[in-house]
Amino acid sequence: MYLQLIRIQDNGVQTKGILQLRGTQGELLFHCQTLELTYKNNQRKISCVKSGTYQVIPNLSFKHGRSFRLLNVIGRDNILIHKGNFNTQTHGCILIGNGWSDLNKDGQLDLLNSKITMDTLLAILKSATTIKIIDETL
Repeated sequence: MYLQLIRIQDNGVQTKGILQLRGTQGELLFHCQTLELTYKNNQRKISCVKSGTYQVIPNLSFKHGRSFRLLNVIGRDNILIHKGNFNTQTHGCILIGNGWSDLNKDGQLDLLNSKITMDTLLAILKSATTIKIIDETL
């Protein structure tokens, strides 16, 4: 199994994407929506990570609970895939959910059902894998 994140829209504040979990033959096992910060030269806490391929391991975070950690992100650490609804909760990480809506009426789309989405991914993906991040927002 492997993860693939396709970034589809960046409005200068946040980046929306689609996360796919694919099987060994490339078959789609799971998909959801993502929310990240806009790309700002891979700067800590204010930028999404640079496109590329990274190792991903299951993680237990005091703040975010069960999540996934990206390893070997050059110039960065503590990059997680975790639950959250708003771009203010990303701090450079990847949030997942199953739809977008402007929940807090700030003009930015937020993620829906993030906890349920994370629980579903955790139930399917139980071991280390890779994530390929592809930027199609250009």
